[in-house]
Amino acid sequence: MRCGRCQAVSSAVTRTLLDGGPWLLRDQLRALFEVACTPDTLRFRHLAGALGAGPLGVSPWLRRLRRIYREGWRNPLHGVVELTRVTVEVCAARRGSQRYVLALAVQTDGIDTGRLRVQRLPEVDGLQVASFVERAVAEGTTVRTSPWRGYHRLGLRGHVHHVPTRDAGLGTVEQLANILRVWAWSLEALNVDRFDIQLEDFVFRYDFRLRHAADDHGACFDHLVDLAVLDAPRERSRISVAG
Repeated sequence: MRCGRCQAVSSAVTRTLLDGGPWLLRDQLRALFEVACTPDTLRFRHLAGALGAGPLGVSPWLRRLRRIYREGWRNPLHGVVELTRVTVEVCAARRGSQRYVLALAVQTDGIDTGRLRVQRLPEVDGLQVASFVERAVAEGTTVRTSPWRGYHRLGLRGHVHHVPTRDAGLGTVEQLANILRVWAWSLEALNVDRFDIQLEDFVFRYDFRLRHAADDHGACFDHLVDLAVLDAPRERSRISVAG
């Protein structure tokens, strides 16, 4: 569409997270449907085929997919949240294995019981963990952790820090930590960037399956499109051509 007054060109994806780039709208929707139909984790070769790109051409679109996933982080965790750190090992074929340290937070009460947030930590220190919690957990939320001294910053960031007794423990978050260890070991050989998108894909699927059947591909596709289009960032004002 072209404006008759200012001659600006717009399209169906203008001011959305699907705006810009060399991909046609139909190819991006095909790629989102491929994501929705994937039962466990992303298959990069299948995404490249949906986009009509080579194996390396899918990487820029993966960054767009990460922005779509992050739209789901707008509603932070609240109520009571369990927090821990977990070390996972990815088996990289022909290159040994790679270890990553993750910060893991899960909501354990309220209407949205079980929502999950995970982030890879470039460094294992209290400041990195506190920054993750500040972004993922609502202010005033009770955060339950182990006695590790790096968590002492949480009380200074507007959260209620609670260390349960040995008997109470952190059952929910520890179970998820074990699931993440098994999941990471089953991944293909990955670099850091692709591990991050796989991790955010894991969180998206975990949260989605709390509300829908695991094989409800139509609902998953509809949810992805909603995140990409209906909830697009409002600060984008440049009009461009796409689709």
